[in-house]
Amino acid sequence: MYIVNPTNNTVVQFGPGPGSKISFERNGSKSLPQSELKAMAEEYLLKHVADFGSVKANFSFRQMSKPGSVSYAFRWEAKSKPQGEDVTPFVQIVLSPVGEVMSFNDVRSLYSN
Repeated sequence: MYIVNPTNNTVVQFGPGPGSKISFERNGSKSLPQSELKAMAEEYLLKHVADFGSVKANFSFRQMSKPGSVSYAFRWEAKSKPQGEDVTPFVQIVLSPVGEVMSFNDVRSLYSN
């Protein structure tokens, strides 16, 4: 499923939609170290987010994993919420333990006027 911001035609999110039958590799013997997964995440974002260098320099980084190490999220968040907003703008990519892109978010364009 893809979600696109219609005001500027940028991808806000993609990933499996409700009821999706997409499966991702979760084989523990092929799992990559988190440092390698982070490097893969950054390489992907450098190619697909035009100003990722600025995001990396100016946003706070968080790394998360789901219990059982079934996915790893690498997230860069703005350091403050825009006035009147409940969610902080962010860029995030979720990888499987073997480095498959499971989902992507770049919601920053939703905060632009």
